Amino acid sequence: MKLPAGYASNIARHVQDRSIWGLKTQDYHMLMQHLLSIAICRVLPKNMVKVLIELSNVFRQLCSKLNNKCELEKIQDHLAVMMCHKEMTFPPSFFDIIENLPIHLAVEALMAGAVQF
Repeated sequence: MKLPAGYASNIARHVQDRSIWGLKTQDYHMLMQHLLSIAICRVLPKNMVKVLIELSNVFRQLCSKLNNKCELEKIQDHLAVMMCHKEMTFPPSFFDIIENLPIHLAVEALMAGAVQF
């Protein structure tokens, strides 16, 4: 994946024995938003892959620099449906309080603007 200079670390230098270590926060965000969907396609069942790719796309949209009110309202509606799909797909032991965070992020982005602010 080609990225602008300074956008993310060279991830290949941080992979050792099938684990990733020493990345900065923006590197993990880049992994979640761009590379996760590629990595999980052959590992997980299709229904789980679909839900995780939807979640990745929502975070990519939330973290974009420009969001208008109409887009954020669509994201908020889509998040509710996506959360239902996630609850039907993953076992109950997977969920904790943080799993509801995306719904709150969409509401906060509506009130305060872009996520980085």
